[in-house]
Amino acid sequence: MLDGETGWLSRRAIPAALAQAITRLVNDSAARRTLGLAARERAIAQFSIEQCVSRYDEFYRGLLEGKEPQEIGATRIPASVVIP
Repeated sequence: MLDGETGWLSRRAIPAALAQAITRLVNDSAARRTLGLAARERAIAQFSIEQCVSRYDEFYRGLLEGKEPQEIGATRIPASVVIP
């Protein structure tokens, strides 16, 4: 998820922050629509069957070349999806 683009992130173990984000979505139909459309486009672009197959292919080819899993681009998690 991209905070503010495809949804809103909230810190773990802070129920009030999650409740605030949910309330904001309930009350803001334009935000729901905008975030939902952006999330759908991202899902199609980055998580389609073609993209998944391509990343698995890259991963296994890297292993066959003797690379460590962390050295293979397909296994890197972008910082934008890590929840602080």
